[in-house]
Amino acid sequence: MKRLVLARARDDRARAAFRDWLRTDFDAAAGPAIGAAQAAAVMIADAASPFPDAGDEAGHPLYDAVIEIWSDAAIALPVLAARADLIAVAVEARIGAGTGDADATAAPGRTPGTALLSFCSALPGAPRAETLRHWREHVPLACEIHHGMTRYVQNVILAGPTPAMPWFGMAHLQFPSFNRVPQDLFRSAADVATIEADVADFIATSPVMFATRHVLKAAPAI
Repeated sequence: MKRLVLARARDDRARAAFRDWLRTDFDAAAGPAIGAAQAAAVMIADAASPFPDAGDEAGHPLYDAVIEIWSDAAIALPVLAARADLIAVAVEARIGAGTGDADATAAPGRTPGTALLSFCSALPGAPRAETLRHWREHVPLACEIHHGMTRYVQNVILAGPTPAMPWFGMAHLQFPSFNRVPQDLFRSAADVATIEADVADFIATSPVMFATRHVLKAAPAI
């Protein structure tokens, strides 16, 4: 089973230091817990964004990190919980483009390019089954229009929405270069309009964050 752990530093003043710690020391500090997983990766938020409306109301990324863990059992990360507020959810990964959800099988280290993570909330009152059906049917259009991405994964959150976790899913779009995201995401204003019209049928909000992905532990097959 794939799990996501969304982490946000408790003190906004320490967010940059927290992200630096994730880059340099998290792998070793989380080693005992990650060792029990089949595979794991951490996506660390980048402070910059090519889009002015990305992030929360204060302009910060929604989360400082999204940790991906493949494990049949829930895994505690006490070293992370001591530094950040955490939300852990189980997800079903649906692959829209790129290799199977085993890019965690790549050699440990930094994944080339940048990850665009889009957190999706449903339209008020919409049946969950209909929302997920629309999202699945969105895949071919997303793969056509977001022409420069190298990977597209829909992470369907298995639990229902809560105030702390209002999302029904998180989309992961991987691009080869952060600087080229605006060009690689859309080819024209018509593309923007087409995507906006399609997602309006099932998405209420979809704030985004940009992150650098690091594989912590690889597995032969996931």
